[in-house]
Amino acid sequence: MIEKHFVKNESYKGILKVYLKDIATNKTAFEEWKNKYDFYPYPFVIIKNETKSTPPIGESDITVGKLKKIIEMFLNGTYHEKEEKDIIHTPLGEINAKSLSLPLLAIILGGADSFNPCAFFILIFLLNMLLHAGSRRKMLLVGGIFVTFSALFYMLFMFFMYETFMRIQTRENVMLISAVAGCIVLPMGIINIKDFFLFKKGVSLTVPESKRVRIFKRVRDLIRKKSTIATIAGAIALAGTVNFYELLCTLGLPFTFTKILSQYSIGRNSLVFYIYILLYNIVYVLPLVTIVLIFALTLGRRMLSEWQGRVMKLLSGIMLAVFGFFFLYNYKVLEDPFTPISIVIGSAMGTFLISTVWKRYEQKKS
Repeated sequence: MIEKHFVKNESYKGILKVYLKDIATNKTAFEEWKNKYDFYPYPFVIIKNETKSTPPIGESDITVGKLKKIIEMFLNGTYHEKEEKDIIHTPLGEINAKSLSLPLLAIILGGADSFNPCAFFILIFLLNMLLHAGSRRKMLLVGGIFVTFSALFYMLFMFFMYETFMRIQTRENVMLISAVAGCIVLPMGIINIKDFFLFKKGVSLTVPESKRVRIFKRVRDLIRKKSTIATIAGAIALAGTVNFYELLCTLGLPFTFTKILSQYSIGRNSLVFYIYILLYNIVYVLPLVTIVLIFALTLGRRMLSEWQGRVMKLLSGIMLAVFGFFFLYNYKVLEDPFTPISIVIGSAMGTFLISTVWKRYEQKKS
């Protein structure tokens, strides 16, 4: 396309020079791609003169019309380079201005992750068992400790994932790490979507029935404990056990969030990114805290319905599948925080539409 419309175009003769740089065989071109263009997804086009240069023009934007328009702007002297994003200096380090939307991403992804059917199921079962004791104090104590340590273990695991990404991810291998992330997240999303339509059939990212029986036994043992210290220790141990199985349900979301954070963190040394993980976990734990308070105040008996669990699976599945696709196809898209936010909002809308239509279909079928 470029050869036909630009190289062999007589109107550009003596005006336009076209250079093909093969990063696979040309070491100089590879170094330029690495250091100057930050591994921008290949192929791409750069248009420049002695004083100005365009940012990389990605494959999807390489059209005859667009390239001609930019070339004409160069020839007319009307092309203006886009201003670089400002770097904001804080006591905790430097942050790119566009990364200021990362707190919003932490809130949205943490909120989506908080509706975790595995965590909800175990917590509500625990609180229902505590109803027999009829003690708000014990319910608040056990429920509060369970939720607090669940969040703490979850946050420590996210810190570990973030540190792992930061240690193994460099500018040289960021594409490889993104591809590996995509290969993990995409199948998890597909399995969760499958669980909505074919619940408890085939491969599933849920707590196995055999493990549930074991967890329920630990819950019953916890309820019978008379000593406050033994109760607290039991609640902490239960939180640790349940947290391991929770990760089977929603590993993809914290994995995705820490992966995106690590892409922003390359070349920076800032505690701000740990604060984003803390914010994520604060939002993550809010629904669980709400459940404990509602149970303690009302002493009511509630259970998470199968349908609610399936809808949560669908929401996380759509999000993970889309994130996984972009990790594999073009990870650079996710470096604009508004893209992940749009994915979450779009996934929520898609979940509402699909679940509404499917519920009506199942009702008519029955």
